[in-house]
Amino acid sequence: MDVDRDLTEQQQDSANDIHAAGITIQLKDGRVVCASVTPELLNKVMQSISADELNTLVCAITEAVEDPDARGLCQR
Repeated sequence: MDVDRDLTEQQQDSANDIHAAGITIQLKDGRVVCASVTPELLNKVMQSISADELNTLVCAITEAVEDPDARGLCQR
């Protein structure tokens, strides 16, 4: 699984400036999806943990969703 933190800010020359942030995730079947988050939230996260730590967290969540394991943490 490959996760790439993608912080995107888009500013147009219009009155409707767009500010967006997302985390790009490559699923095990090869599809790439983007999880949208507010730029403020992603900035807070990135002030607290490194990109590698965020990658580890996102990978763990993605793996748990794609391959659920009903056993308790002590049994793994």
